[in-house]
Amino acid sequence: LQIFFNDPVFRKCIYDWRPVANFVKPEGEKINIEELMHCIQKLFITLQITPYEDTSAEGLVRLLQLDGNQHDALEFQILFFGKLEKLLSYHVEWHEVRETILKRFQGVITQTISCKCGRRSVTELPFNPFYLSIEKARSLSKALEYYFLPEELPDYKCSECGQTGSAQNCLAIKEPPPVLTIQLNRFTYDGVGHKKKIHSPLQYPRVLQLGDVRYDICAVMIHEGPNADCGHYYDLIKHPGTKQWFTYNDEVVKPSATPGVCVEKERTSKVTADMKGCYALVYRRENEENSTIPVVPEDLLGDIASKLEEEFIAQTSATTEMTLRLKNTVEDYYKSLTKTFDKLQNLDFQELNTVLDSFYKVREMKRGWEGDRYRGNKKKRIVEKSRGGQKLSAV
Repeated sequence: LQIFFNDPVFRKCIYDWRPVANFVKPEGEKINIEELMHCIQKLFITLQITPYEDTSAEGLVRLLQLDGNQHDALEFQILFFGKLEKLLSYHVEWHEVRETILKRFQGVITQTISCKCGRRSVTELPFNPFYLSIEKARSLSKALEYYFLPEELPDYKCSECGQTGSAQNCLAIKEPPPVLTIQLNRFTYDGVGHKKKIHSPLQYPRVLQLGDVRYDICAVMIHEGPNADCGHYYDLIKHPGTKQWFTYNDEVVKPSATPGVCVEKERTSKVTADMKGCYALVYRRENEENSTIPVVPEDLLGDIASKLEEEFIAQTSATTEMTLRLKNTVEDYYKSLTKTFDKLQNLDFQELNTVLDSFYKVREMKRGWEGDRYRGNKKKRIVEKSRGGQKLSAV
């Protein structure tokens, strides 16, 4: 969400959306698009106008019906845009917002299968994100080079000439998106089918030339963990206004150095954490680097700001009440300790020894009683087990 929020065009698109009069949720549709868009607007406005270090996305998770399901960042992106594409198609007044959102992050690849007989088959394949294998590459440029190499198709049978094994597959980017998300395949399978993580460092450029389009790095998603089945995700994101980089790690937000390299090299002596853990790279077209950060519309600001103020006051009141309760508890405990200490001070040595002796006797009696109860229960379980263990198995 922080990556989407820090894209000025996408943020403005969210702010531009408005509900329509008398909208009726289609029969069978579980998600209310108006509630969902209001929730996203509130999240973005909260991030923009409040000093909170983190903002709860629980409402969005509930509306997207993600409760109880674990998703990584890119799985969430696919699900999120899939929902918006479907739900915003329900009313003609939302089509412009829908198209802007889709075209912002979605590109198109052409797949051309050519046979030696001259027959060519061209298919357009939309993508968001762009999947890329890095198993044999040390740099992003080399991985892209491998991806676009022509591939022989030994099992392909041409429908024109009937020949098998005489075709070649070529891929090319037809429509580069304004914001390019490259998912790096850091996970593979070993010989026995176990999923494992690729820990090899990958150099990636701060400026990427893809065909005729020049991109600047604007975000890096990082997976931190020993293997594919466990770990933690965090992001490095560039602020669109100040160009300062920040690390977003759950509730912790702090400035960070600019990731990536100016020039990719065959070998590098300095391997950084982001090179070893980069899971996805987000690039924005260079000509958009000076995009204006959108201002929150007045009609949205007034409504949401008042709700935020109410929530802040409620949270502050709850925190104050909890602090007072804790303060009173500590004060009562302090008074009790003070009284006990005063009583002990007034006892002479012999009286103090008498109190301690009584305490030790009671403690020993308690320990003996607990030991007898434990031994009795143990003996009872052994007897039950010798009789068939029915009660023991039900424990």
